[in-house]
Amino acid sequence: MAGSGTVFLTAVACAFALGACGSPGSRWSELTRRPDIDEAVARYGELTNEIAGALSAKFGLPPWETADDRDPGCADFPEAAPGDALTSTRTSSTPARIPPDQWPRAAITVERTASAHGFTIDDLGSRSVSFHDAYAAKLTVDATSESTTIRVRTGCHLLPEAKQRASRAP
Repeated sequence: MAGSGTVFLTAVACAFALGACGSPGSRWSELTRRPDIDEAVARYGELTNEIAGALSAKFGLPPWETADDRDPGCADFPEAAPGDALTSTRTSSTPARIPPDQWPRAAITVERTASAHGFTIDDLGSRSVSFHDAYAAKLTVDATSESTTIRVRTGCHLLPEAKQRASRAP
C-alpha cells in the first residue's frame, strides 16, 4: 500500500510541475496573444529612437548608428519551430559618452521613457540601466565606455504568417 501512495504522490507532483510550467498549447496561446515580431521590432524601434533623441537633446550627443539582428527560434518557447518564432536585437550607439556626473539625469530620462513604454527597471548601475517588459524584452542603456549604447532584445514573437495561421507548425 505504501508503494501505491508513493506512486500517487509522484503523479500529483508531476501533474503540478507540468501545470506550473504550462502546457505546450497554453504557451503557444501566449505567443499568439503577443504582437508579431514585425510589430514588436517597430515598437522597440520607436522606443530606442525616443531614448536616443531625448539623450541627444539633453547631452548634445552626435548621431546614432543602428544595427538590427534577428535570431531564429526561442529558447523560452521550445515548442515554437524556428520558422515560426524568433527574437530580435536592436543596438543603437553614438561615439560619445554621457559624462559620469550627468549620468543620474540621463538615467531619469531613460527611466521615464522606458516606463511610458511598459518597461520596469531591473538594475540601475553607476553608468548603465536595464529594464524588462511583459513580453520578456530586455532594454539596456550603457555609458560605461567611450560611447553610449541602447540595446533592446525582444522576447519571443511569432512571425506574422505563423500568428495568422494560429497553430503550431506540424
